[in-house]
Amino acid sequence: MFGDEREDDEEADEGVYNDLSKEPDELEPSIGPDLPEVDVPEVDETDKEMPTPGEDIDRETYSLFWRLVLVIDVALFAVAVGPMFIYFENDWNVGLPLFLLGLASFGYAVSEYRSHQARKAAEKNEETDGTTHEDLAGE
Repeated sequence: MFGDEREDDEEADEGVYNDLSKEPDELEPSIGPDLPEVDVPEVDETDKEMPTPGEDIDRETYSLFWRLVLVIDVALFAVAVGPMFIYFENDWNVGLPLFLLGLASFGYAVSEYRSHQARKAAEKNEETDGTTHEDLAGE
C-alpha cells in the first residue's frame, strides 16, 4: 500500500525532470508578440561642442548660488527642528534659538538674492545706457 505510492511519486518526478531538460521553445509556443526591431541612426558627436558646466555664468553668481543653497538648507533645518524641540522636548533654550536662527537665515538669503538682482539690473541698465556710476559721480 505505501510502497505503491512511492513508485507513483518517482514516475511523476521523472516526468518533471524530463520536461525541464527540454529547451523552453520546445515546451510551449510563444504566446506574446514578436519583439520589435528598431534601426537607430548613428550620430556624429564630434560636430557638437559641449560647454563645460559653469562656463556661461560669472563667478559672482555661481558663488552666490551655492552660498545661498547652504544658507537655505540651514534655515530649513532650523525652522523645522526648532519647534520640534519646543513641542516634544519642551526645551525652549534650544528650540527658540534654532527657530530664530532659521528665520534670520531666510532673511539673509532673501536680502542677498534681492541685492544681487538689483546689481544685475543696474549692470544691465549701464550696458544699455553706456554710462557708469563713475561717469555720473564725476559730473
